[in-house]
Parts: sequence; C-alpha cells; structure tokens
Amino acid sequence: MTVQTSNRSSSGSITERPLIRFLITGLILAVVFYMALRYMDKLYSDAEVFKYDLLAEEFESSINLVRMGWNERGRPSRFRMQFQFDDLQIQRLVVRVNKSGWPINVASDNTDIDCLKLWQYFAEHLTVPEGDYVPLVDIEKQQNICTYRKTKADKTIWTMNYNTQNGRVVIENKL
Repeated sequence: MTVQTSNRSSSGSITERPLIRFLITGLILAVVFYMALRYMDKLYSDAEVFKYDLLAEEFESSINLVRMGWNERGRPSRFRMQFQFDDLQIQRLVVRVNKSGWPINVASDNTDIDCLKLWQYFAEHLTVPEGDYVPLVDIEKQQNICTYRKTKADKTIWTMNYNTQNGRVVIENKL
C-alpha cells in the first residue's frame, strides 16, 4: 500500500484567497471609476467653456453686423434693425451707436452704454421684459468697457470684455 502526500502548501497563492481577490477587484474598479469621474468633470468644464465662447462669438458677430449697417445707412446715431429671435418672432428694434459706429444700447432711447441690453440682444437673443430677465453672466461697466463674467463650477473664471470705443471683444479664461 502506498501513501500519497499532498504537495499543496497551507499558505497557497495570494489570488486564491477570495477576500484578497475581492479587495483587488474593488480597488481596480475604484480607480477606474475615479478616472471616469475626472474625465467627465473635465468634459463638462470644456462644454461650459465652449458654450460661453459661442455666446461671445455670437455677440461679436452681432456688433460687427450693427457696425456694417451703420456704415450702409450713412452713419446715423441710431437706426432700426431687424432681430430674429426664433423661427416665428422677428422684431425691428432701435440700436444706438457711438461716433465710431459701435453699439451702445438696444431697444431704448437712452444714449448711455447699457451692457445688460447689449448682452441680452446680441449674445442671448432674448426678448424678455426688463424686470424678468436674468442674464447667464455677471455684468459690469467701467467707462467704455462692458465686462461679462461667469465663474464656472471648477472655479475658473470666463471673462469677455467689449470695448465700445473700438468694438474689440477679448475673451479670457483664468483660475
């Protein structure tokens, strides 16, 4: 009669233990989940920057269109322009411009620079009554410059400056 002995060690391989296998799998899944969250957060932040950059482009295109209309109409201090807000809503509004032809106010007889109305009509294209309108950005006027600012979720600040003297639009993103 022969006796068989087991070559199996009592310690075994580390991956053969169910608890260790479970912990390693959990750690790998946690790392993958963390990386996915970081990627999604960056993607959301990039999409938000893109949104405000598009609004800035729309704003800049609109003020350039106003300036072209000012030249075509013989350089008046105010004139009516047609604004299309959606497929069905078209309005003719008074646009006030400065001596250089850059817009300073919309839908008002006021000759002061109105940064809020410029944003409302040129960037967001909204026809909301004045008391009900809440812009997507914080708006500030300093002399001849309108500053439009948005603090994003990741604490970076998107800023657009519109200089009413020369029509220059400058966009910044900073931490």
